[in-house]
Amino acid sequence: GKPWGWRNHNSAAFTETAFTGEVKDGYNVAFGRGTIDLSGTPTGKGGVRTTINVAFGHAKITIGAKQAVRIRSSVAFGQAVAPDGSSAAFGELRWESPAAKDKKDGVLDIRGNVAFGGLEIVTK
Repeated sequence: GKPWGWRNHNSAAFTETAFTGEVKDGYNVAFGRGTIDLSGTPTGKGGVRTTINVAFGHAKITIGAKQAVRIRSSVAFGQAVAPDGSSAAFGELRWESPAAKDKKDGVLDIRGNVAFGGLEIVTK
């Protein structure tokens, strides 16, 4: 029969999906898998902030290799992994790309919340 699951432009539950929703809305993955390509996200001078929430699932976020990105992820009973391999299984993961060093404006700010799941950030 038809696979069971639910999704909309920025959330998915019990399914696997690739998101193309608006960054400003953030993303939610529960009991499933989500891939999110943020490598082409324009930040403008003011920068952009988005939140990724993962519960009992896995989200894979792709960023550009030369993109100015800062990541701050809170993790409880899960794992968050940054592009350089640094990770946190409990507590907080902080990472910034070389392009974001000493930069105040024009940064993609990713906030992650992970509970019993995984958040993986990779470069393109």
